[in-house]
Amino acid sequence: MGRTERSVTLSRRSMSKSRNSNEAPCTQRGGMTLRSYWIIIACYWSAGLSWDSPLPEDLCRDWLNYRSQLLELNQIRIERWMGMIPRVQTSFHGFCKASLQVYTAVIYAKTSNTNGSVRFTFLTARTKVAPLKTATIPRLELAAALFLAETFQNVRAYCVG
Repeated sequence: MGRTERSVTLSRRSMSKSRNSNEAPCTQRGGMTLRSYWIIIACYWSAGLSWDSPLPEDLCRDWLNYRSQLLELNQIRIERWMGMIPRVQTSFHGFCKASLQVYTAVIYAKTSNTNGSVRFTFLTARTKVAPLKTATIPRLELAAALFLAETFQNVRAYCVG
């Protein structure tokens, strides 16, 4: 990761610069990060701090933890072949979840072969940071359901053509 953030005063500007540099190539893997960059940024915005204000201790700790976990993403392996061939029944299954910080949608493909074997394959996952304006969990769950429906439309467009 080059030089350590401990020797530099962390601010929103330095976090953004670090995220977009070659120091952190794994951040481009979307919602798979363990503590999302965008959740940390949302916490920073809600604290009302400017671009160059130093990070509070808790956000600094979260940022350093986030950076250390990026290397673990290289250990994740996801099979690309979905098992969709003629004579195999395929169905898609989706799940969504919401919290006060984030909501997410995940879609899997289930393939059932004629010999009775069943296989589940991860297709896609998307996450979105919840609005800074506080919303109720039921409202966020509805937003997650809509997010899942949009994700299903994207998968359908890709798979059907």
